[in-house]
Amino acid sequence: MASAWSLADWGCPGPHCTIDTEQSPNVGHASQVKSEVIVQAVSARDHARAEEFAKKHGIPDVRDSYQVLLEAFHNRFHPAVHLFRSFINPADVVHVHTDSMVPWLMTANDNIEFNYNLSGGSMMMLGTYNFGMLRIIFNDEPVECLSCDTSIFGDGVHDRCDYDFKAKFRFLNGDIGEATTDAEGSRSVEALRGQGDDQGGKGADATGDSAGFIHAFIWHRIDVKDSYVIRNKDESPDVKKWVESKSPKVYTYKEAGGEFVNLPGEDWWMSYRYQLDEFVNRVKGRQTQH
Repeated sequence: MASAWSLADWGCPGPHCTIDTEQSPNVGHASQVKSEVIVQAVSARDHARAEEFAKKHGIPDVRDSYQVLLEAFHNRFHPAVHLFRSFINPADVVHVHTDSMVPWLMTANDNIEFNYNLSGGSMMMLGTYNFGMLRIIFNDEPVECLSCDTSIFGDGVHDRCDYDFKAKFRFLNGDIGEATTDAEGSRSVEALRGQGDDQGGKGADATGDSAGFIHAFIWHRIDVKDSYVIRNKDESPDVKKWVESKSPKVYTYKEAGGEFVNLPGEDWWMSYRYQLDEFVNRVKGRQTQH
């Protein structure tokens, strides 16, 4: 018995929904290589395009709305995010900053990204990915929003849609998570930095950086630095200090190694494909990574 799921239009340039009807090879390919999956439905703002797409790929149902069964926080399913998370003990994290930016050439005032009725604005378009990573790193929900500053066009048309924002959250024990997004930026940015200290008193602290945490399947970089200090019990100078660094890149679970080494994946898989696998596993009652 196959699992059925629905697809919706990906309103370019932001990763809001599951897939773009213009990227038909991705949809067809995903259903072909995953024999347990039936692509049951598709939807688009232009109904005629959706019907044409459905006919081309043998999809039986064309929907009039974007009510999807599979939400699109696809990035958390990529092996690079799993590996980065494995380096972290949430109890030791004291500060996390996430940053995302889209070049202004990729956005327009009259397009979907700043349409309030379609959940437009930088916070909804990209900021939700920042917030998701904060939750993953802290393995918890924030207890308080300390501040949230937004910028709008102020043209009388898009006044309810922010084109950038800066937010700060307090997590348990006073730890701080920050998120910034700019949908009118100068370049493309997907950056995360986490800082932690060893609360067990072993004289160690760490910083971890992850670039490309939204679209890791295109490109990403992970940098981890562990700093160690051997101290005397008295106030004399430290006996020894050193730093251990590593910068892994992983596009498959096999590359991630360790506990992930036997999990399926290919270096050409998009994060959507990893997400699809986990969705099917959950429906089938199999072990999942989430």
